[in-house]
Amino acid sequence: ALIAAGVTFRFLNLKAEEKSLIAQEALNQDIQHQLSIYAQVSRFIPKAIHRRIQSDSKNGATIEAALKKYLKVENRFVAIVYSDLRNYSLRSHDLEFVKEKLIRSHESVTRVIEQNEGVPQQAGDSILAYFAYETENLCILRATFSALVCQQNLDLSKSTITTPEIERYFIVTSGNANVGNVFGDEHFELSVNGKPANLAARLDEVSKNQFLRNRIISSGSVLIDFTTKKRLASI
Repeated sequence: ALIAAGVTFRFLNLKAEEKSLIAQEALNQDIQHQLSIYAQVSRFIPKAIHRRIQSDSKNGATIEAALKKYLKVENRFVAIVYSDLRNYSLRSHDLEFVKEKLIRSHESVTRVIEQNEGVPQQAGDSILAYFAYETENLCILRATFSALVCQQNLDLSKSTITTPEIERYFIVTSGNANVGNVFGDEHFELSVNGKPANLAARLDEVSKNQFLRNRIISSGSVLIDFTTKKRLASI
C-alpha cells in the first residue's frame, strides 16, 4: 500500500510539473504573440513618438502614461515642413509610376524627417511634418535641415521624379500650433493645426500660380516664410 501510494504521489507530481510546463509554454507563446502585435502596431506610430515612449518607459513610466503624455493636445511652438508633388495627377493613373516613384519619393522624404525627430503625416501626394522640441531654435534648425537634405537627395538622385513636369518642392514655416491627437481616445491620429500649418497651405497655393512659380520656384526648391528665415539668420 505504501509503494502504491508513493507511485501515485510521484505520478501526481509529474502531472503537476507537466501542467506547469504546459502553462509556462502557453504563457511564452502569449508573450511572443503580444510582442508580435506590438511590433506590427508600432509601425503605425511615428518613429519620433515611438522613441520617446520607449525612453519614458525605460525610466519607469507605463506605456499608457507615456502614450497619454505624447498624444495629448497642447499648444506649442513647432516648425513645419510641407512637401508636395506638383502635377502628380498627370501620372496618377499609372500604377507603376505610383509604386516605383511616388512611394519611393515619400519613403525618401519621410526617412529624412524621421531621422531628425520630425513627425510626418501623408495625404495623397503631399507630406506635412512637424518638429517639436524643447527650444524653438532647434525646431527651426531641424525642419530646415531636413528640407535641405531632401532637396539635396532629389538633386543627387532623380529616381524620385519621373518626368520634367513632375516637381517636388518644400515649404518651411514655424509658430505656435495645436499638436496632438485631436480626434479623441477612440481614434489615433497625430495632427498639427494653427498658423504655421495654414501659412504652409497658403504658400502651397502660391506654387500653383504659373506667373509666380516661374520666378521663385524650381523643382526641389525650399521655400521659407519671412519670419522663420529671419529667425534662422539670428541663430
